[in-house]
Amino acid sequence: EMTRVESEALTPQRDWCEIEDVLHAATVPLQRELAGRALRISGAENLPLLMLDSRLLAQALGNVIHNATLYSPPGSEIAIRVSILEKSILEICVRDHGPGLTPEMETYIFDKFFRAPDAPAGGTGLGLAITRGLMKAMKGDIEAQTHPQGGAEFRLHLPVQIRNA
Repeated sequence: EMTRVESEALTPQRDWCEIEDVLHAATVPLQRELAGRALRISGAENLPLLMLDSRLLAQALGNVIHNATLYSPPGSEIAIRVSILEKSILEICVRDHGPGLTPEMETYIFDKFFRAPDAPAGGTGLGLAITRGLMKAMKGDIEAQTHPQGGAEFRLHLPVQIRNA
């Protein structure tokens, strides 16, 4: 996947979709990781149809949610907030209740092979690099920071076309 992202071989296939379908596609493969956690989603229920690549966005979002399950305590809540910003920018915020990010992590977290010092065994350090590549392929981006009340918060931004009712 990283090779596809780096070679710019990804061509987004945009179509009208409901953001709730994207959230469903992102979370269904993570049911085992999400078991015993409260997944609180807000803002998605009243959004109109959006023109975007639902497959790529679900993959990017799934990587972020998977990361939240790795770096937050079992049983803790993961919050996802969806909104439309000015200039038709879709914003999806994913917040966990783990230790948050150090300033160094905020700088390098999207670099290939970067792993947090307390990272669980088994990862390659490519998930968030792939996520950024997917977002860039769709003309969007992602940023991460420590939430003022604790935990990590990832913000995915994506320009979208909005279908007016």
